[in-house]
Amino acid sequence: MRSADDLRGVTKFSIGLLCAAAFVLIILVLSGSEVDDDSAKAIGTAAALAFLSLTAVAGSHLALRQPQLSLLGHGTALISAIAFLVTTAAIWSGGDDNWKPAIYTLILAFACGHSSVLLANLDERDSDGVRLVRGGTLLGLWLLVGLAIGEIASPGRDVVGARALGVVAILYALGAVVLPLLRRADSHSQPRPDRQGELQIDHVVARAGDPERSARFYGEGLGAGVKPGPEGKVCFVWPGTAESAVTHLRARGIEIVEGPVVRTGTHGEGVSVCCRDPDGNLVELISYP
Repeated sequence: MRSADDLRGVTKFSIGLLCAAAFVLIILVLSGSEVDDDSAKAIGTAAALAFLSLTAVAGSHLALRQPQLSLLGHGTALISAIAFLVTTAAIWSGGDDNWKPAIYTLILAFACGHSSVLLANLDERDSDGVRLVRGGTLLGLWLLVGLAIGEIASPGRDVVGARALGVVAILYALGAVVLPLLRRADSHSQPRPDRQGELQIDHVVARAGDPERSARFYGEGLGAGVKPGPEGKVCFVWPGTAESAVTHLRARGIEIVEGPVVRTGTHGEGVSVCCRDPDGNLVELISYP
């Protein structure tokens, strides 16, 4: 779970930097003091670090939650690091020539970061509406990025026109707002595999010195779904697919010790994934067809 803890730590650090920069600006405004050049540069650097840390965290989060998209996730973190270096150089060196590369990398970092946020919540149970809005939002985002970079690269030339740029920006913003609302609406109409309250115990394996004696005790004596075995284990019925269980565990930094593999549970044949709890006990999540 270390990776998930690290992401939370970086996120809190970034938020703290933004709050600190805002606090300093508020003090300066209320006191009527003028911001000297070095102070302004320091505040700008802190703001850039906080913003780009968040985009890097978004990329790292995507790599954890969606391993098939880890290339985009790690690329987002790399672009964020490059954007910070280029932006810091522009802040402290000054000059219009240094700001163009900084603006380009900041735009790319933002686009990759927001793309990572949109894709991190991919779920095979998403409705067609959610998928359509997500795809349209991503398309609008990258179209807006291309148009913005084109306008900046060609100053004085009307590449696409302010109206066209405004329409794309509005459609992108609409998708960004509608998507979480649509996902929330869908969450009330169908169960989500990451809701732990839906887990039900499938069976329990009790460590036994004499398996036959334990089988008679639990099965015949108590009528309980407890199986004797060399190692203790608890098995839960996973409400989604085994792949969604893998995604769920990896997103929380939980190591998978076995699976997905085909196993037989209380309700027949299923696909299971195994992990261990903090005390080393084996936990199995089984998904039935």
